[in-house]
Amino acid sequence: MSLDIINKELEQYELLESKDLTLDKKNINRIKHILTDFETRELLTRFLSDDYVTKINYGDVVELNDKIKLIKEVVEEAKEEIDLDEFYKRGKIIDFKKLKKFFKNNDLQKRYPKFNLQRYEELTNNPPLQLDNFKGETIFFDKFTVRKILIGINQMIFNEMDLYLANCGNEGSGKSCWSSQLILYIYHILKEIGLIEYEYDVKKLFFSSLKSMIEVMDEQEDKDYFRIMALDEAYELNRSNFRDENSKLFKDDMRSSRKMQRIIMLNLPQLGELELPIIQTRLNFIFDVKMGNQVDTGTLKKGLIDFYIMPRGQKIYSTVHRREIGKAEIVNSISAIMKDKNDSYKGLPKNCLIHEFKFEGLWGFNKEIYDAHIKKQNRKRRTEGEFKLSKYALYLIYRYIPELKNWDKIDKGDKLDKKAYFTLVKVLRSIKKPFLESKELEDNMERRFTHE
Repeated sequence: MSLDIINKELEQYELLESKDLTLDKKNINRIKHILTDFETRELLTRFLSDDYVTKINYGDVVELNDKIKLIKEVVEEAKEEIDLDEFYKRGKIIDFKKLKKFFKNNDLQKRYPKFNLQRYEELTNNPPLQLDNFKGETIFFDKFTVRKILIGINQMIFNEMDLYLANCGNEGSGKSCWSSQLILYIYHILKEIGLIEYEYDVKKLFFSSLKSMIEVMDEQEDKDYFRIMALDEAYELNRSNFRDENSKLFKDDMRSSRKMQRIIMLNLPQLGELELPIIQTRLNFIFDVKMGNQVDTGTLKKGLIDFYIMPRGQKIYSTVHRREIGKAEIVNSISAIMKDKNDSYKGLPKNCLIHEFKFEGLWGFNKEIYDAHIKKQNRKRRTEGEFKLSKYALYLIYRYIPELKNWDKIDKGDKLDKKAYFTLVKVLRSIKKPFLESKELEDNMERRFTHE
């Protein structure tokens, strides 16, 4: 007997006998069904026999393993359904009648002219739990995680929030693979409800350097909301790297660009690599990707995730502890470990773990394109290096440099010159911007110039 057969038998029974069963009772019946099954009873009877135990052989071990595995699957599925039912009973389901009124009263149609509110309601009430990737492989998503992602998106839409996610895990744990699944799911939802039009291009979604991601942020148009940006191996945001210019720019953007409503994913080996204020005040979801040992093959067992949430409200329900955990307990517990970088390597605190789930090692986008893209970006970063100028040197360029259109050496008819021209446009724009935006800065530099 398989789990599918058990579910089909129960569906027939419920259809004929128990139309008014609650979700709780339905799942208790599922457990009763497997425990009262003839094969289970016969196996347990034999197992309790001294004669059977004495003569137990490998065939019996296989049979026992299969039955225990089936019972475990039934009980786990039933528990998940009951836990989720308890979670939804706590008022977490969105009231779309009120939401539509809010949408109209706040004139959000102007902000999101192509937003399909009806489709959004359909997807929120019945979210997809599986999507096909570029190969046609089916990726399955955890119910609880999907619900929390949708609530995060809901707050982005109606409260003009952004969304920050951290995917932590040792090298080879699968955090890049998991982030690709997250990108696929979030992109699918946003595309379905008409909030984005940009193409699903890994080269525009995934970045290997902070600099390349910041360049895209700078070019983002004002009303180009819901951009998904994943920074793979975000070691440049290491707390010991706080003097780095790109790190400063990124943290400044975190403080000032909430209304750009980006979805930012940071992949890093340890959460403790990040500065504590970022963890405390900007992260919303933390996915701790785990690895274990596969004893029979001597390989690593992947696909296990501990899910932590830094709630925007005062508390959040944990399916692990089956209670609501206060925001203060979560922030304080995580902060206590993260204050000392050495302590952070011990792992995240279990007392505020919100959820546990599994994921399959299927990529949400083409891994070959991803690998080639990341290698290219890494080569570019190594060859470019870092070349910094003082503010005064930048001011001198700003003061003396002629307009680009007057540069004699640039021939726009030449392919290479044309490419160089557009690169220079960006460079000169970034040099001029601070002085154009701040008359005080320009005056200070001019005074220094006249007194040198």
